[in-house]
Amino acid sequence: MPAFLGITSFGGRDVNRDRIIVGAGTVVYDTVNLPPDSSSSTSAGGNGVSLRIPWYDDETSGTFSPSTGEYWFHGRIFTALNNTNNDTLRLGVARNGSEHVTVSAEDSTNKLVIRVAGSIRATAASAALSVGTWARVHCHVSGVTAGSVVSVYMDGDLSTPVVTYTLIGADATALSAAGLPNEFMVVGKSGDGTGRFDDLFALDPIDAQAPGIQFLVSADIAEQVVNGAGSFTDWLGSYADIDERPASSADKIVASAVGETSSFVKAPIGQDNVFAVKVMVNMSRTGTAAGANVIIGTKEGADTEGRTVPAPGSGDVQAIFQVAPDGTAWSPTKYDATEIAFTSET
Repeated sequence: MPAFLGITSFGGRDVNRDRIIVGAGTVVYDTVNLPPDSSSSTSAGGNGVSLRIPWYDDETSGTFSPSTGEYWFHGRIFTALNNTNNDTLRLGVARNGSEHVTVSAEDSTNKLVIRVAGSIRATAASAALSVGTWARVHCHVSGVTAGSVVSVYMDGDLSTPVVTYTLIGADATALSAAGLPNEFMVVGKSGDGTGRFDDLFALDPIDAQAPGIQFLVSADIAEQVVNGAGSFTDWLGSYADIDERPASSADKIVASAVGETSSFVKAPIGQDNVFAVKVMVNMSRTGTAAGANVIIGTKEGADTEGRTVPAPGSGDVQAIFQVAPDGTAWSPTKYDATEIAFTSET
């Protein structure tokens, strides 16, 4: 399994393009109310909105899960209310819709709450969500067996958790029945129409390519669209045809034969670090003259890395690149020099 299981900052600005399963409510995309220290240009939320965001593994048509019961998840939360609906808030992970571990808030106090398999298990002594302020939440789950510990950290302080909980036998049984998480679970507070979420990621720390969590204290997710031609230009059309958000099916590049490649560049990232790169593409396939698959790739000079995924008749595909095309860790310099490439494949 990969180091980064899921990465989401709602940059597709459409529930289909962001591959969100909406269980309730209407998603509001917001380009104004953003975390003050984030590179994200989009947040999302809404009154009582309920979202599942699977960690798609399009190469296998499955989903990613942590290699063991240990994992981290992170997210940003904005709430405008402190009321008796605080307990309807959820930020965490699930398994095919079954709540795994989530962070919520206590009614009337906004103190952070740990929920396990749908049950409230621990409440912070004092740490609470502040009304009208973005909060950063890291959660570490050390395992899914009895005695494993869930620890929640707030606002980048990873030395002292604000609330912890040790799993008991009933928790282990419930989590085992559900299986390891394979998606984000996000629920907006009931009655809070301006509640927002942003900068979600889930990390498998066991993976050899995983950065230490200390490097992700102030992590965010920068959204970019391509803005120039790369080394290959086989597909009909140009970067100007695929730079909209949300993506438009009427504006596209087209491959007509197997083995055609087009690549594209982006603006400089302008960040201190880059740890993973996620590529999201909306695609339509009208036949098999160009093959039934597409290779989503990254290219830096002579170095390339690709993911072969089935090309949908109409839908979305994605790939997370854990390392740079040369097989080493990403850096801003490597990212800036990397082209995003697409190749039609049999």
